Amino acid sequence: MKATILLQDGKPPAVDDVNKFWDMNDSIQLAFPKYDERLRLYASTSSGKPSSLPSALSGDLDIKGLVASFGGASVLPNIKPIKPNILPDLPNIEPTKPDILPKLPEFVIVNKPVPMGPLYSNADFSAFIDQEKDKKCWFAFELKNATGATKVVWQVSRAPFVGFKDNWKTPPGLVTSGEIPLSQKEFFIDFGSFTDSIRNKILPGGSILPGGSKLPNVVTQAQYRPITMTQTAYYVRAVPVNSSGDAIGDPGTGLAVLYGKKIVAENNPTKPGFELWTPMGHKGYKQPEFKDLPGFRTEAGFNPQDVNNDRLFHFQGVDPSATQIVIQVSTEPFPSQGGGWPNTPNIVYEKSYDLPTMVFADTPGLTYGDDITYPCSLLVPFGSFGKKASDLKPGEYAKYYVRGVAIKPTLKPGAIDITYSQTMTVNYGYEPPIQWYLPPSKYDKYEKVALSLPALRMKNYTKVQWADKEALNHYYVFRKPTADEIKCTWKNKNTGKVLYPYDNFFGKEYYADLGIKTKEDYENKAIPEVLKVGTKVYFPPPDPYKDKPWYEELWDMVKEFFEDLFLVTKTIVNQITNSYNNLRAGLIAYVVELCPVPSLKGYFKTALEAMVNYGLATLGLPP
Repeated sequence: MKATILLQDGKPPAVDDVNKFWDMNDSIQLAFPKYDERLRLYASTSSGKPSSLPSALSGDLDIKGLVASFGGASVLPNIKPIKPNILPDLPNIEPTKPDILPKLPEFVIVNKPVPMGPLYSNADFSAFIDQEKDKKCWFAFELKNATGATKVVWQVSRAPFVGFKDNWKTPPGLVTSGEIPLSQKEFFIDFGSFTDSIRNKILPGGSILPGGSKLPNVVTQAQYRPITMTQTAYYVRAVPVNSSGDAIGDPGTGLAVLYGKKIVAENNPTKPGFELWTPMGHKGYKQPEFKDLPGFRTEAGFNPQDVNNDRLFHFQGVDPSATQIVIQVSTEPFPSQGGGWPNTPNIVYEKSYDLPTMVFADTPGLTYGDDITYPCSLLVPFGSFGKKASDLKPGEYAKYYVRGVAIKPTLKPGAIDITYSQTMTVNYGYEPPIQWYLPPSKYDKYEKVALSLPALRMKNYTKVQWADKEALNHYYVFRKPTADEIKCTWKNKNTGKVLYPYDNFFGKEYYADLGIKTKEDYENKAIPEVLKVGTKVYFPPPDPYKDKPWYEELWDMVKEFFEDLFLVTKTIVNQITNSYNNLRAGLIAYVVELCPVPSLKGYFKTALEAMVNYGLATLGLPP
């Protein structure tokens, strides 16, 4: 086997530590050749044009530059001299002074947030071109000591570039190339314009690659079974050239980029990461009294007879970093192993949506919610893939299985993370109509009679007799009350007579003086004088404009309770005639306890003592 190895010309001895490392072994030069590149190329990390140009980097091999390209760095340990006692069976050696060792820069780990949107990067495989979206990839370049350059030639290859000048214009695996002026600084390459044709041409069996290279004839065409590849590597470089078209410096190896479909970094369909909600009805509703809002369910129904052939689904608890949601409908239960998205079997409907969705804003009639309350909702048109109602029998149901797939980006180009919802079963069908069963008719023969609505003519009109606004304030006595039913004071406005409760603490004494000594006498003599059958009773509503101060309201309560102070005085006098000095204070205290407001009992006691003393003095008894 003959081969040609290209070596660089000799150069003066290196002075700095980094270049000394490169020069200490010739094998390093063979494994990691250095090229005299006069242009640095950057690629956009995702679809779209970055908002700013890349910042200039200095130095061919700069540790800080490498750290910056990775977004952080590990902490380098401080190197300390080896103590003699660590090495047994060796003579004591004077430890090496720390200042002889080269001083390494210290780094601190900085956790920077991952920037959103496309950015320029000069790292291999940092750019991914999604064949299902924008197939254009933006590139930027900066020149370095490219004196005499008049333009820049860019190239795309399926094989890695050889970085030296030999045969640089037609390298093996060349796909396409182009030219741009020096002042442009940015350009894009449409990988969708040549990818399919190039993929078909590059086959084993001796197919010719663009650029004149020939693949070895390893297997025959009949034996060839291609491995399905979702991503393909392409190599892109830009070379500054002079007016004669010659490369200035070495062309270099350029950058490696990925083209194809995104791959799933983690796929675990058996572990739900969020919930799938739906209302009881197809779309739900909300009324003042009734509502049907989305909620967690494992089963739902769908009636193909309904003219509204969409059902609303809402995804609850989706990771905020997710950028897409996919709805899947299958005719079979989703497999617990394998069959993850996007290679799920038995799928009859699948659609992807960018987050957040706008289903409430875009769908007329969905007025019970909004896209802020339900930011991850969508409609599934079961009528577009389900059976027609005419093809189903009443009571016959087809089962569909529905789940959601949330997609979020990762730090790895061309890779995504996905999570699944729980599976919801949708019973697709309708119930038979309700059949009414009636008793057999007594008639054997029916005759159809033509009927029509009668003509109506208004003869008179009577207004609605609305109830009086005080209708609930007027009553009448419809039966004879009992003694136990009289719980408060009643007064007959026509006769002026007052009816007191018989079981009151002074009621029996009061009525005993009138000759009424039993409940039967009370019911037959006292009650009919005030509340006989047929008596009209009126409860006046409170007058909000005649509110009395608290002390007047309390006085009215006392007055209504006792009717008048002279009656109270007489009652008390009858009880304490023989020993009023000993009983007066205790009896008044007993009456004071009847005051309904605890904080007012002191005022009540003072007023009651004054009136009792006044009553005793009136009767000729010393207070």
